[in-house]
Amino acid sequence: MSYGRVSNQAVFFPELSLEAKGLYAILCSLCGTKNYCYPSVQTLVQLSGKSRSTVQRLLAELSSKGVIKRCFDPQKNLTITVHLMDKK
Repeated sequence: MSYGRVSNQAVFFPELSLEAKGLYAILCSLCGTKNYCYPSVQTLVQLSGKSRSTVQRLLAELSSKGVIKRCFDPQKNLTITVHLMDKK
């Protein structure tokens, strides 16, 4: 069994919805010991059980609150890169 480390920055941020906190936990698990990961939206849809539009809305929520940073990485040919802001 493996574990993901979830930052208190998101867990105790009252302005984040519970769904956004859940997606953040998934992202933390995907990052492992690093502070970034490269999941596709489709991967996040499958892992969360949410619709594509819901996952995109939640990513936008996390990004707008400064909990994650979304970037495009042309070398990896992916549409989303997630950088967790305070994960160490």
